[in-house]
Amino acid sequence: MNEKVHFYSPGDMSSYYSLKKATPVIESFSEDKVYADINEVIELYHIRQFIDNGITLKDWSEDFITKTGCFYKKIANFFKSIDQNHLVTIYNSVEFDYKETFWKIIDAFDIKGILNEENLKAVAKGDQFTLRFILRCGKIVKQNNKILSELLKKHEKTAEWLLDHYVAKHDMIPKEPVFFPSAISLVEKEEIISKYLDRGLDTNLNYVQLVINAKDDKVNFAISSRTRLKAQKLEQELIQHYFKPEMGMPIRTSVEMSREEGIEPVFCYTTEEGFIVCKYDANLIDKLSNSDIIYFFQYGFEYLTRMGFINLISMSSEEGVMERDMGLSAKDTYRENIDFKIKDQLAVVQMAAMINILKETSKRVEDAIMSFYEDHLREKYGYPAQKITVPIAEGSYVEKIRALAPEMDAVVKQYNLYSKEGEIDPELLALESSIKVTDSASCVDKKYFVANESNTDLKILFNLLMGDQSMLSYVEPYKAEPYHTFFLLLTTMKPIDCSKYEQWQLNSLQPLIDKGIVKIGENSILQVLDWPKIVVLQHLYKYKACPFWYYPVEMQKAILEMEEAGWVSCCNKLLTPEEQNYFSFILNNEKYTNAYAIRNRYAHGSNAPADDEKQHEIAYTRLLMMFVLLLLKIEDDLLIKVALENNTVKS
Repeated sequence: MNEKVHFYSPGDMSSYYSLKKATPVIESFSEDKVYADINEVIELYHIRQFIDNGITLKDWSEDFITKTGCFYKKIANFFKSIDQNHLVTIYNSVEFDYKETFWKIIDAFDIKGILNEENLKAVAKGDQFTLRFILRCGKIVKQNNKILSELLKKHEKTAEWLLDHYVAKHDMIPKEPVFFPSAISLVEKEEIISKYLDRGLDTNLNYVQLVINAKDDKVNFAISSRTRLKAQKLEQELIQHYFKPEMGMPIRTSVEMSREEGIEPVFCYTTEEGFIVCKYDANLIDKLSNSDIIYFFQYGFEYLTRMGFINLISMSSEEGVMERDMGLSAKDTYRENIDFKIKDQLAVVQMAAMINILKETSKRVEDAIMSFYEDHLREKYGYPAQKITVPIAEGSYVEKIRALAPEMDAVVKQYNLYSKEGEIDPELLALESSIKVTDSASCVDKKYFVANESNTDLKILFNLLMGDQSMLSYVEPYKAEPYHTFFLLLTTMKPIDCSKYEQWQLNSLQPLIDKGIVKIGENSILQVLDWPKIVVLQHLYKYKACPFWYYPVEMQKAILEMEEAGWVSCCNKLLTPEEQNYFSFILNNEKYTNAYAIRNRYAHGSNAPADDEKQHEIAYTRLLMMFVLLLLKIEDDLLIKVALENNTVKS
């Protein structure tokens, strides 16, 4: 199979090598050539897929490419000549990497008269992949609805295919459409899942977890509470059986409050074992005022970036190829990638360490929260904060959570009213409905511009500039250097000789040229024309949003041009959409099936067992984290508001 051409996708890294193999195939082709080997016919289809996607070699002439124009006719005629009595034999002769294409060709050309119940059953029994390939072919499924439904009910992989289609998230890799026969009912789908769970240790943990996190849509796929409970019990059984304490690479973070003389205020390092250690000057923390304690979470613990983004959110831009492709996650789950888990774990430990060190000077984070909101924001920005109440030190963690969560809601309600009215009228406040933090408005017009991720142009630019699968950084003399993205290569300011690119790479470069971002200059050296746009695109790629007023004028101009082009849209919320998702994940369970949902669980009494004090302590620590983040976001909003009023916006 190695010597045959294979088209995987337009951006696949093996394209160049496949195209080199295609050259002799095209050279030897003639319209009157008779093919006996079906693999050679399927190879013609793959070659045409490259050409249809505009991917060719630099030395291919127009006449050479035109020679492939009759490939599809040759392919269709060959498949129409297949006798249904010989289909099984012919299919068995198809090399594995071409088997899926075999069905795609039948579907694409709507080849009739070669499939029947007998040969469909025969090929489906031949291996565990063929039925999966057929499910990607809508016409074939529709024409063979009943027989395919019967085959699926008996197939050992059907439960996993159902979960992969209806539950699994496929954000990074575009998912090919799958067509399940309409003859399989909603009840039968759950029966298939339940029988799969009955296989015990013979199941795949990833799919068992998908059952747990599945969100019912009531139309196409639904999981009952009983089946979900069965999956939860099986998950624990699988974890205990396959994952021993000594297995795997632990993620460990530690925070040390040091009283050494002359220590740096913040010092973080990673040990040889890969453990993250952060050391802070306890003597400095002793001297912090209440407002400075809250600021320490931003600048010392780095809860927020310098541009006001919450640093603790899950970011897909932090994932490498392996992590994106490993495992499965449900559509309605919050993405807990490795970087997120490290940041989250560290943030919890930082908060716990702050709580403990403050006790030595009879201070509390709760008091700092109250003082920052009631006094500091009023004194610095004229914000008319209403009084809030914080939990007393002696209460249980459950009592503290149930006392603090409503105060957080009150702060959100007050700030949202202030953003609309410019003041907080107590009588009007009493009439206002409660509002979730994720819905709170900003006091600032054009607070954020949010990436329109469905915009085709923006997706292409993200992939070309920031995607680790972009081949634009793979060019001499930099092929052996660690420039994982084209953006990283551009920021080195090293000369890029475009004559070293293959034609298909130049085709990939064209969108950046068309958008006026780069051009090929003298001596074929690439020139960057729009650095402001590139920098903004990088922020959009990482955070899915950009804070308009943090940028200098030329970058603001670039953002407004992006808005006009439909790449971004204005968002006047207190939080960016990604930050809203993070707050929703921690506080509520409306959006994510794997949410911590601290506020909802304790408000509705569905919290951890009463005697599990450690779990309650962690939950309360997280709630304090979220309150601090809320205050820092409010402070950032007020900072910009006042700067705009005084015409002193940061740039």
